[in-house]
Amino acid sequence: METKKHGDLYINGIGGSNGGEFDQVSINGRGTVNTAIVCNGFNCNGVGTIKESVKAEKAKVNGKVKVEGSLESKELSVDGTAHIADNMSVGKLTVNGHAAVGGRLKGEELHIKGMFSVRGDCEAEIFHAESHFSISGLLNADDIDVKIYGECRVKEIGGQTITVKSRESLIGSLLKPFTKTLLVTDLIEGDLIDLESTSAKIVRGRYEKVSIRGEGTIVHDVECAAFHVYGTSKLEGNILANSVKVLGEAEIKGSVEAEEATVIGTLEIGQYARLKKMKIIGSLEASESISGEKATIKGSLSTNGKVEFETFESNGGFVIKGLLSAETIKIGLLFGDNKAEEIGGGKITVKRGAWLIPFTNIPLAKKAGYLTAKVIEGDEIYLENTKADIVRGTIVKIGPGCQIGLVEYSADFLEDKNATVKTAKKL
Repeated sequence: METKKHGDLYINGIGGSNGGEFDQVSINGRGTVNTAIVCNGFNCNGVGTIKESVKAEKAKVNGKVKVEGSLESKELSVDGTAHIADNMSVGKLTVNGHAAVGGRLKGEELHIKGMFSVRGDCEAEIFHAESHFSISGLLNADDIDVKIYGECRVKEIGGQTITVKSRESLIGSLLKPFTKTLLVTDLIEGDLIDLESTSAKIVRGRYEKVSIRGEGTIVHDVECAAFHVYGTSKLEGNILANSVKVLGEAEIKGSVEAEEATVIGTLEIGQYARLKKMKIIGSLEASESISGEKATIKGSLSTNGKVEFETFESNGGFVIKGLLSAETIKIGLLFGDNKAEEIGGGKITVKRGAWLIPFTNIPLAKKAGYLTAKVIEGDEIYLENTKADIVRGTIVKIGPGCQIGLVEYSADFLEDKNATVKTAKKL
């Protein structure tokens, strides 16, 4: 150990020293400083233990340091390992190695690319991370931009702009089947939120993109460009979005308005849905009406209200307790009972569906799917396997498997020999 005339402290081998005020402190070997340090520059290239606190204008850790008190610095970079037992106050923090803070952390700019943990709250103006990290308290920053790898945990998150994405890397892609990339938190609250790979109990704020992987609860209305659910989500309010995609399970207690909606999993809507383009491969249930321009049903659709589209195509199943209305209605009856209180449209076509040999148009067998409605009314109507009290139209063709009470037509009527029509009347 040597102390320079200008107030520098160097530990190059194995040694110890008392603290004090210095210009530069450098630990290049293995050293212990028994009391607090105040200096302009602090460097640890070896293994160091500071029994009390460190206050430095600029600090750098390339080796391994343990500070048993607090650390205060305008600029700190950690390429090695730093353990701070108490609080940390820093202007700019850069972590490429491993940093652990036993208390709270307060800073201006935090740039994390290594391992990072804080046992208390973490407060900054900027928090950018491309790493694995854990914060046991609140993470609060004006700008939060996170690219996660592995499972990251934060008690609560608050800020103005919050962005969470999955970190893309070659190693990450190779290890993806064996690792879990997810940010887990109890609460996220901010002005502008864009989330992916996030499991949050409660989310409050405005959103650019919401992507929920895992479990998430949002207690307010959501207005965003994209709302995607890959896990389980519950929304207490309404959704207004360009795109809604559900591959898991989503329960929305309010209404849903979207330019495009795709449901491969399960979506429950407590109020109405206005979906310009809707594709259902899984299951959609709505308490009130569903409307839009084009609907494609390959799964199941259920609503207590009416359904209004310009084009409605179904090869799945549906239960509509109100009116099904569309300019063009095409229904393929593959299986089960399809029900609507009433059906109205321009051209209505209902045919028995067929199960096809995969990758071909060759049918395996006809299936006994059925359509049931009280009234069916349109300009041009063709029906198979349909039960209806009244069918009314300009041109009406009743195909095989139909049971119709009354047919009213104004131009033409045709009845298949395997159909039953009690009464047919020309208007």
